[in-house]
Amino acid sequence: MKYLHFKIPIYDWDVHYVEVEKNKDSYKVEDVFDKLGFFDKDIDKVLKNIKDRMTNTGMLYTCNNISSSVILIYTSSNKKERMSSILHEKRHLEDRIIERMGLEGKESAAYLAGYIGKKLIPIL
Repeated sequence: MKYLHFKIPIYDWDVHYVEVEKNKDSYKVEDVFDKLGFFDKDIDKVLKNIKDRMTNTGMLYTCNNISSSVILIYTSSNKKERMSSILHEKRHLEDRIIERMGLEGKESAAYLAGYIGKKLIPIL
Protein backbone atom coordinates (compact mmCIF):
# COMPACT_ATOMS: atom_id res chain seq x y z
CA MET A 1 0.00 0.00 0.00
CA LYS A 2 1.20 3.47 -0.78
CA TYR A 3 0.31 6.07 1.81
CA LEU A 4 0.87 9.80 1.95
CA HIS A 5 -0.47 12.35 4.42
CA PHE A 6 -0.33 16.10 3.97
CA LYS A 7 -2.10 19.22 5.14
CA ILE A 8 -3.46 22.18 3.25
CA PRO A 9 -2.79 24.76 5.98
CA ILE A 10 -4.64 27.70 4.46
CA TYR A 11 -7.88 25.68 4.67
CA ASP A 12 -6.91 23.56 7.69
CA TRP A 13 -7.56 20.43 5.60
CA ASP A 14 -5.99 17.00 6.06
CA VAL A 15 -5.46 14.77 3.04
CA HIS A 16 -4.66 11.08 3.19
CA TYR A 17 -3.63 9.38 -0.05
CA VAL A 18 -4.08 5.61 0.02
CA GLU A 19 -3.24 3.40 -2.94
CA VAL A 20 -4.06 -0.30 -2.95
CA GLU A 21 -1.30 -2.37 -4.49
CA LYS A 22 -2.35 -5.86 -3.37
CA ASN A 23 -5.42 -7.50 -1.86
CA LYS A 24 -3.58 -7.98 1.40
CA ASP A 25 -3.47 -4.19 1.77
CA SER A 26 -7.08 -4.30 2.95
CA TYR A 27 -6.19 -4.41 6.64
CA LYS A 28 -3.94 -1.33 6.28
CA VAL A 29 -6.65 0.53 4.35
CA GLU A 30 -9.20 -0.41 7.01
CA ASP A 31 -6.86 0.98 9.67
CA VAL A 32 -6.63 4.38 7.94
CA PHE A 33 -10.40 4.68 7.52
CA ASP A 34 -11.09 3.47 11.05
CA LYS A 35 -8.66 5.96 12.63
CA LEU A 36 -10.36 8.80 10.76
CA GLY A 37 -13.76 7.77 12.06
CA PHE A 38 -15.46 6.77 8.83
CA PHE A 39 -18.73 4.90 9.03
CA ASP A 40 -18.60 1.11 8.97
CA LYS A 41 -20.66 1.07 5.76
CA ASP A 42 -17.97 3.10 3.99
CA ILE A 43 -15.21 0.84 5.29
CA ASP A 44 -17.19 -2.27 4.29
CA LYS A 45 -17.66 -0.91 0.76
CA VAL A 46 -13.93 -0.21 0.40
CA LEU A 47 -12.99 -3.67 1.69
CA LYS A 48 -15.49 -5.33 -0.65
CA ASN A 49 -14.04 -3.40 -3.60
CA ILE A 50 -10.52 -4.54 -2.67
CA LYS A 51 -11.70 -8.14 -2.28
CA ASP A 52 -13.48 -7.95 -5.66
CA ARG A 53 -10.21 -6.67 -7.19
CA MET A 54 -11.67 -3.41 -8.41
CA THR A 55 -9.21 -1.78 -10.82
CA ASN A 56 -8.60 1.45 -12.72
CA THR A 57 -10.67 3.62 -10.43
CA GLY A 58 -10.63 5.43 -7.13
CA MET A 59 -12.87 7.13 -4.63
CA LEU A 60 -12.76 10.27 -2.55
CA TYR A 61 -14.08 10.07 0.99
CA THR A 62 -14.51 13.27 2.99
CA CYS A 63 -15.24 13.90 6.67
CA ASN A 64 -16.57 17.44 6.57
CA ASN A 65 -16.80 17.71 10.34
CA ILE A 66 -13.01 17.37 10.64
CA SER A 67 -12.00 18.81 7.22
CA SER A 68 -10.29 15.61 6.19
CA SER A 69 -10.34 13.58 2.97
CA VAL A 70 -9.02 10.25 1.79
CA ILE A 71 -8.06 9.79 -1.83
CA LEU A 72 -8.32 6.05 -2.37
CA ILE A 73 -6.83 4.56 -5.53
CA TYR A 74 -7.46 0.91 -6.34
CA THR A 75 -4.99 -1.21 -8.31
CA SER A 76 -4.37 -0.12 -11.89
CA SER A 77 -3.77 -2.16 -15.02
CA ASN A 78 -1.14 0.28 -16.30
CA LYS A 79 0.51 3.66 -15.65
CA LYS A 80 -1.96 5.64 -17.75
CA GLU A 81 -4.96 4.22 -15.89
CA ARG A 82 -3.25 4.89 -12.56
CA MET A 83 -2.54 8.51 -13.48
CA SER A 84 -6.07 8.96 -14.75
CA SER A 85 -7.51 7.72 -11.44
CA ILE A 86 -5.19 9.92 -9.39
CA LEU A 87 -6.00 13.06 -11.38
CA HIS A 88 -9.71 12.27 -11.34
CA GLU A 89 -9.82 11.92 -7.56
CA LYS A 90 -7.54 14.96 -7.12
CA ARG A 91 -10.16 16.99 -8.98
CA HIS A 92 -12.91 15.72 -6.67
CA LEU A 93 -10.79 16.79 -3.69
CA GLU A 94 -10.36 20.26 -5.14
CA ASP A 95 -14.10 20.55 -5.72
CA ARG A 96 -14.91 19.48 -2.13
CA ILE A 97 -12.54 22.04 -0.67
CA ILE A 98 -13.73 24.81 -2.99
CA GLU A 99 -17.34 24.03 -2.12
CA ARG A 100 -16.77 23.70 1.63
CA MET A 101 -14.65 26.85 1.88
CA GLY A 102 -16.93 28.88 -0.38
CA LEU A 103 -14.09 29.82 -2.72
CA GLU A 104 -14.92 31.93 -5.72
CA GLY A 105 -12.96 32.59 -8.87
CA LYS A 106 -10.73 30.46 -11.01
CA GLU A 107 -7.47 31.73 -9.56
CA SER A 108 -8.16 30.30 -6.09
CA ALA A 109 -8.97 26.95 -7.67
CA ALA A 110 -5.81 27.07 -9.77
CA TYR A 111 -3.59 27.77 -6.74
CA LEU A 112 -5.28 24.93 -4.84
CA ALA A 113 -4.75 22.54 -7.78
CA GLY A 114 -1.08 23.45 -7.95
CA TYR A 115 -0.58 23.03 -4.21
CA ILE A 116 -2.22 19.60 -4.14
CA GLY A 117 -0.30 18.55 -7.26
CA LYS A 118 3.02 19.42 -5.63
CA LYS A 119 2.09 17.47 -2.53
CA LEU A 120 1.22 14.37 -4.59
CA ILE A 121 4.56 14.30 -6.44
CA PRO A 122 6.17 11.79 -4.01
CA ILE A 123 3.64 9.08 -4.94
CA LEU A 124 3.93 9.59 -8.68
